[in-house]
Amino acid sequence: MSDFIVSPPETTDWKLSPDALALSIVARWPDAQVGTREDPAPHEALFFRLTDGDSRIEGWLATSGQSVHLDAASVEDVSRFVLWLRRQVPRDEPLLMYDQGFNSQVTLSGGDALTERELVERFHASAI
Repeated sequence: MSDFIVSPPETTDWKLSPDALALSIVARWPDAQVGTREDPAPHEALFFRLTDGDSRIEGWLATSGQSVHLDAASVEDVSRFVLWLRRQVPRDEPLLMYDQGFNSQVTLSGGDALTERELVERFHASAI
């Protein structure tokens, strides 16, 4: 599994509501498991597990409401979710998608109309 993170690139007052994110995930992926774990880490506000085609994703929203952490086999597996998440955030709030080691990163602007393929290509091209 690989770890990917989506968060604002700079400090902001904006944040995602765990309840609103949970409802949005279930509306988009009705079979998703959404809630809290039996023994959540102190920094987890919401946990989710979903299947999107052949992709399996586990993730969580940080208690700050500003970062979503994703575990999946590859960037290809999270690309659709990341683009969906971008649409859940106000257009004027920039986001950054990166891997846990900060070896690859992609800026996700509210006005971008990226495809999954373009997101994956930009992510791989940004690798250091």
